[in-house]
Amino acid sequence: MGKKLLQNFSSLLGFFLLGLSLWAIASELRHYDYRDVFKSWAAIPTSRLYWAIGLTILSYLGLANYDSLAFRYIGHALAYPKSVFTGFISAAATNTVGFAFLTGSAIRYRFYSAWGVSAIAIAQIILFENISFWLGLFAVSGVMFLFYPLEIPTLNIRGHEFRFPSLPIALAQLAISCLDWICATAVLYILLPATTALSYPGFLGLYLLAMTAGVVSNVPGGLGVFESIILLLLSSKVSVTAVLGSLLVYRGIYYLFPLVVATGLLGLYEIRSRWKVRSP
Repeated sequence: MGKKLLQNFSSLLGFFLLGLSLWAIASELRHYDYRDVFKSWAAIPTSRLYWAIGLTILSYLGLANYDSLAFRYIGHALAYPKSVFTGFISAAATNTVGFAFLTGSAIRYRFYSAWGVSAIAIAQIILFENISFWLGLFAVSGVMFLFYPLEIPTLNIRGHEFRFPSLPIALAQLAISCLDWICATAVLYILLPATTALSYPGFLGLYLLAMTAGVVSNVPGGLGVFESIILLLLSSKVSVTAVLGSLLVYRGIYYLFPLVVATGLLGLYEIRSRWKVRSP
């Protein structure tokens, strides 16, 4: 009885997350008036759209590999496709829905508990992923951490050791997170008008500042906060209409496109799981 109840709760949680993702897509679309920015949107060269999509894919590959690296860190064996599948769905949902710690934790618990991963291991994976995210942000923001690294002491909680990662894993953790931020920035940069008088390194600092403000605000996807800072800092270099068009396409490619794919995968997984439960 208890096992069946747990299975039903797990499935309901999955469908709840699916509904939450669909709600986020609908909410995202309501915030824009396409008529105001259609001209600047249409002016973006097709080649730049392809570049933006390619960079988005590369960025989300980095995000999806956080979990695989975390499993290596804790010494737990799990099939690579499963960890990447979960990591991608979590990244796509949290980037758009917001409340990253809560949303990402629920998604990881939903899948990893079903695959026999213990609660303490899931907690370690969630902690590892969040630390990776912030490490990448700080590393790309400046090189100070290379000279003054953050020292994290070994912790023991009820016999479970939370140790500092080995040098190879720490370097891989840092490299993946840096790649994520660099590619995410490049997605928006490549969508700006070609006449924008701003180098990529110069735009990188601007993007990181806007993204940090969006994350700190805890607004889903940093919506509004991120755009306001980008518009404020670019208004002297690019027309507001052009920036709005680029931001709209950026939201569509970097947020909605992965979320739609992740939502489809989540829906297929839930349908397949329900079918297996009902089958004798």
